[in-house]
Amino acid sequence: MEIPRSEVKNAVFNGKCYEYFGIHPKTCSLYGKDPTDIVQVEISVSTDQTDPGADSHRNPTADYWAWWDNEEQHFTLVYAKHFLLGMCFIYGMEVEEKAGKGKAYRVNVKQVSNDTGITEVTV
Repeated sequence: MEIPRSEVKNAVFNGKCYEYFGIHPKTCSLYGKDPTDIVQVEISVSTDQTDPGADSHRNPTADYWAWWDNEEQHFTLVYAKHFLLGMCFIYGMEVEEKAGKGKAYRVNVKQVSNDTGITEVTV
């Protein structure tokens, strides 16, 4: 399987980690966020793809995991913890991976811009 390319998405930094990946300035108020809180981040596959283990949710630092959707050909879900990503799949990520729908990857998240690239926001 080919390793997914890196991509840039909007996100919000909450002081500890990035969240709300793919957030749009016109709908960010639904999450209690201001459009000026949005930054652009680059998401790339990490070289470390080891299993985070059952107790990974106890680790206070971010360990980003993302779901690569084989049909859409981009990362559709990104979370700061493996178990949070896993909660998105009712039968588990492994079942979806075996069905060829996508794959979970540990990813690196790096801020690349304070600009969302959207020039006009009307809320």
